[in-house]
Amino acid sequence: MERTVMANVTTLTSSMLVMNNVLTERMSKHPVGGSRRLLKVTAPLGPSSGGGELARQSLVLATRTEEPVCGWVDFIALTGEVKDWETTKLAYEGRYRLDFDVNEGEYRVFLTNLQGVLNELGVRTQVVGNSDNYAPTDPSMGNTAPARMVMSTAQRSSMTPVLLGVLCMLGGLGMAMFLLFR
Repeated sequence: MERTVMANVTTLTSSMLVMNNVLTERMSKHPVGGSRRLLKVTAPLGPSSGGGELARQSLVLATRTEEPVCGWVDFIALTGEVKDWETTKLAYEGRYRLDFDVNEGEYRVFLTNLQGVLNELGVRTQVVGNSDNYAPTDPSMGNTAPARMVMSTAQRSSMTPVLLGVLCMLGGLGMAMFLLFR
């Protein structure tokens, strides 16, 4: 029983890696900003996805020295959120104390490309704005929780059956390896 659980966990991790690689490779063709930022998907925390429990990965617009977060993706639950331009800009400027080098038009194209690739992978995404979280405030003012604004939602694409086939194939391969080497 324990070996079956381990095989399933390994299959989940393998499918996350495949989807991560597809997303990273496809988005590498679309750098943004003056510093030619590329999308990077961070590794999940820890050596395992915990059966999918720790599957959320940050999406960052990376340079060699900076990695501002612009959203997250969960390749197990097939969901994700990406931040709107203003939220990403304010978070970047608050963290790095520099002007954000991606203009709103470039970022909008980036979001369209990102949502398109995620949609092809069967990942439902929404663009969220939470800009008030990053507004400079006086610490004596207390902690306020701004409202979240949902701007759009992408739908699953016709690629879902193909991806499910790939995931089943990976699962079968994992099970075959398990049976072969036990």
